[in-house]
Amino acid sequence: MNLQFQNPGMLFGLLAVSIPIIIHLFKFRKLKIVYFSNTEMLQQLKNETVSKTRLKHLLVLLARILAIISLVLAFAMPLIPNKLNQIVKKGNTIVAIYIDNSFSMMGEGTEGQLLEEAKKRAESVVKAYSQDTRFVIQDNDNKPSNHFLLSREKALETLKTIASSPISVSISSVSENIKNIVENNQSGANISMYMISDYQKSTFDISEIKRDSTVRYFFVPVSPRTVSNLYIDSCWFETPTHLFMQPEKLFVSVVNTSEQSYATVPIKLFINDTSKAIASVSLQPMETKTVSLEYNNTSSGNICGKLEINDYPIVYDNSYLFSYSIKNKFKVLVINEKEPNPYIKALFKDDASISVDNENTTNISYSKFADYDAIILSGLNSISDGLKQELVKLLKEKGSLIIFPDLKSNIQSYNSLLASVNAPQIEHLDTSKARTAGINYKHPIFANVFKHEITNADLPIFFSHFKVLNPSRSATNNILWSENSDDLIVSTNFGGGKIYLFTSACNDKANNLVKHPLFVPLLLNMVLNGSSNDALQYKIGGNCIVNVPANTSDNALIHIVNKQNKNDFIPQQISSNNGVKTRLMLKGSITESGFYNVLSGSNRISSLAFNYNRMESKMEFYNPQQISELAKKYITFSNVIDKPKELTGESIKQLDKGIQLWKLFILACLIFILSEILLIRYLK
Repeated sequence: MNLQFQNPGMLFGLLAVSIPIIIHLFKFRKLKIVYFSNTEMLQQLKNETVSKTRLKHLLVLLARILAIISLVLAFAMPLIPNKLNQIVKKGNTIVAIYIDNSFSMMGEGTEGQLLEEAKKRAESVVKAYSQDTRFVIQDNDNKPSNHFLLSREKALETLKTIASSPISVSISSVSENIKNIVENNQSGANISMYMISDYQKSTFDISEIKRDSTVRYFFVPVSPRTVSNLYIDSCWFETPTHLFMQPEKLFVSVVNTSEQSYATVPIKLFINDTSKAIASVSLQPMETKTVSLEYNNTSSGNICGKLEINDYPIVYDNSYLFSYSIKNKFKVLVINEKEPNPYIKALFKDDASISVDNENTTNISYSKFADYDAIILSGLNSISDGLKQELVKLLKEKGSLIIFPDLKSNIQSYNSLLASVNAPQIEHLDTSKARTAGINYKHPIFANVFKHEITNADLPIFFSHFKVLNPSRSATNNILWSENSDDLIVSTNFGGGKIYLFTSACNDKANNLVKHPLFVPLLLNMVLNGSSNDALQYKIGGNCIVNVPANTSDNALIHIVNKQNKNDFIPQQISSNNGVKTRLMLKGSITESGFYNVLSGSNRISSLAFNYNRMESKMEFYNPQQISELAKKYITFSNVIDKPKELTGESIKQLDKGIQLWKLFILACLIFILSEILLIRYLK
């Protein structure tokens, strides 16, 4: 047994043991002589009395010595350290307390709301330590004001201010953050870290915590009484492009995390605060279902949508917001070698929703590239380095690039551009006839084009086409292919843009595609898909970065306004190199679900939808036994405290320092003093 003393200096008090020994040896009693005429009868009595007296004195001496030793040891504060204290290096210890204040902690536990229960347990921990202890208090908000060491009184005050937060954080990030705070304030200190949470599986990434012999983890679980929840997880559209008066098909994912079934739960859809559609869903226990809703876009501009269900007691995830924009007109730039291509010109001539500009290679306005949704390279002999650089710069941010090569093109210049955007390379010209054998019906540009896959159709024929080599197909999809599996049209995603490569020229001598009915939806959807596909929604929390169109009309700062409460703030903003986009850095700026208008001065640039993170909606928790098993596997020093009585002052001290023995020595001292009294009084 490894016995340690908190006040080892008090052990010098053991020198006091010499006092009763000295008294015993020198016997400061004054003897009185008594004369007897005959001592023959007293000799035997004397021998017996001296022997008994010596025994009594020795027992009294022993009781006094043991009483003094017990008293001195009690003041030296002896303890048997736990295994943690036997290994953790010597030094000051900082007590860190983390309270999970995410939405899942709004559930009901055995003692009321889980967050309030967690705060009570944290207060018990703080009160268990001495006045000179220093604390770190953390929650999911990670406020800068909590990045300092606190006194016991200040720690108790801080605990009272903790409120529910929409932010979800992992256990590993909390641990790392606390260690950084302690290191910045008191380098080299040991840490006793109390983590009070419901321990959802989605955030308890204990395997990511770095092993550290200076940190002792105390996992304090608070468990909800019920774990049922029905919520909207996500939504997405059948097609990424949104047009005025276009039919929309919206898919909604609904999740049931409970052990009960739900029948015909209504799902309501609102567009710009107007009810547009309603559907219903029935779910079995622990089931996820996808439901579709259909409606028409009856207005243009910024569209704000809201999906809604009813569920209790967890209500923050009953609604799901999304937003998108519908452009009044799409702008297309066609770059020709000389004259405009007649087939491209005829295709867009009568379309009022598309504005087309034609330029030739000798007069290209690079500065206006950012204004266009799509750029078409029509029969260029070669692609200059300047044109290549500007196209790559644009595609990193947005837009569609549609390439029709000339059959006598400088292949090397084309391949230089294609390599820069990770697109397939052109090899050589194949003049044999190639009939289209397959269509990629799942490609986005064919959305709403075919009701079903067609067979025995009269598909386009290519009289001459370039062979292409695609060393990496990770970002490339074929759209049309021939009978001998040659790619005839391919698409590649690059940055925020898309590249569509036709392997044949845009004329009727190279193919009959330009006269085929398929040519119209192909080229039209390639242009429409070049419109910026911004995210439908953003999650609150984390490093949120939003791209919005760059403000070219004036120099006003971009600011964001909450549509509901009109709160206005200016985010950190970074302009892209080519001025196409402005990046808004929104980390920690938005904490409420809702719609937010992005304004430049008084002009609205975009509308954004923010939802609470659905990580908190998954009602899956680790129980104390599972936490203990995982902690033993991944953590060097840890304890699991799952009972409130284990958070009393004495229990905390025992967990933190070891088994305190001073009370036992005080009791022993009293026993020895009582023994001395009894010996003196009753042992004659």
